[in-house]
Order: sequence, then C-alpha cells, then structure tokens
Amino acid sequence: MISIGDAPHEREALFRVTRGQDVLESARRRKCRTKAIKFMIQPSVEQLVHELEMLQKCLHQVVVHDDDLDLQFDENTLPNAAEKNMENIPDNGLNTAGKSVCA
Repeated sequence: MISIGDAPHEREALFRVTRGQDVLESARRRKCRTKAIKFMIQPSVEQLVHELEMLQKCLHQVVVHDDDLDLQFDENTLPNAAEKNMENIPDNGLNTAGKSVCA
C-alpha cells in the first residue's frame, strides 16, 4: 500500500490500517508493504514542483522497494532551503532517516 499526500492523517491512517496485517495473513500470502510519502503542508509553487519532480524520479524505486518506507519532504530538502544552506540537502531530496531510495 502506498500513500502519497500532504495531510498527516493520510499517513497515520495507512499505518493504522496495515499494522498487524503480517500477523493476520496466512503463509500463502505476501507481507503487506506499507509505504508513505508525505509532502509538505502548504509548500510554495517551487517546492511543490520539486516534490512532484522527485516523486516522478523515485516512484518506480518506491514501488519495487521490498520493505516498508516512510519518506517525508521538509523545508530542509526543498529548493528554498538550498539557497540558504546547501550542505544540509540530501542528494535524493527526500528525508528518509538515512535510507536512500532514489539515486
């Protein structure tokens, strides 16, 4: 299951719905992979364009990633912050808590 959006409740609902699914599934079914991509709330137009461009570049990797993911865009990973402090921006543009998904 993949959730893409800016509202925190979308992300929270995804994790609530999928929590415990592995325990409930039979041995014949595959593990449910929970993947959330959280956009910024009220980004600038430039930030929204950047979020969508990054999503377009990374969507295939997100889909085929064989584990859970919780990715979040924040002001430290988007263009306005880049002008202020380039060294804090990860190469992939996503805050993944140390997990690299997009090359």
